[in-house]
Amino acid sequence: MNLRSHGLIRPNAIGLGLDTDIDGALYAADGNVSTLLYILGTPRKGDLWETIAVPELRVQAQELSEALLQSLPVRVRPIPLCLGNSFSLLLLGVHHL
Repeated sequence: MNLRSHGLIRPNAIGLGLDTDIDGALYAADGNVSTLLYILGTPRKGDLWETIAVPELRVQAQELSEALLQSLPVRVRPIPLCLGNSFSLLLLGVHHL
């Protein structure tokens, strides 16, 4: 069995790739947006014409990572730390509320 036969994905409107929302989440056959399945790159070609080169892939990856981080509960979101001229992320787990 595959994702399509289970109704978890659908082709985009022009049949060139898979149907995704703005963040790359896949649309299921019933029109619902997945909260678990996301794609980047070539499978999004029908929705995003510029999706093959590395610069476009970087943008997609960054936007998807931001969307996924925002979907996390506040207590487990990463906190950006400024370390000199670069930023790092620290993931904090809250043990006591």
